[in-house]
Amino acid sequence: MSQAPVVRSTEHVPASPLAPGVTVSELLGDRHGCRGLHQRLLRFAGGATLTGTAGGRGEAWYVINGSGALDTGAAEPAVLGPGTAVWMRDSVRYRCQARPGPELTVLTVVVRARSPGDQARPEVCVASLPACEPERTGDREFRVLLSAGLAITQFAGLIPPGRAP
Repeated sequence: MSQAPVVRSTEHVPASPLAPGVTVSELLGDRHGCRGLHQRLLRFAGGATLTGTAGGRGEAWYVINGSGALDTGAAEPAVLGPGTAVWMRDSVRYRCQARPGPELTVLTVVVRARSPGDQARPEVCVASLPACEPERTGDREFRVLLSAGLAITQFAGLIPPGRAP
């Protein structure tokens, strides 16, 4: 017997404290039948800081709202703003700090599945939505943010309502 699909809005997923001024909502994970990846929503109050280590086989972050900085030990911390995407390979240590002002909201995907080339993946990649060229297929438009050399592809785009061709 197959299970009916479940659609949940982020407003219906409880948030738990993760650090002072930082909450996490577990959107998808093992208990939802999603064993290859986990998806969560991080919310940072203005000025809040989270220090951690990228888990699984790596993490892809996408900034929905707010601004901040992500320091991974690279030459310069990544500037975070709406439309910023970041890849951190597993075991990369990070420090994320929200700027004062509107809440910093980040959607994260922890890749748990092992794939060929895990060790060849880049340590850190940063992309921004405006810097990525739009791609079109029919009436759909999208921009690939993270893909090259990674086990995942992260994209953002517009898919109008209706059936796929």
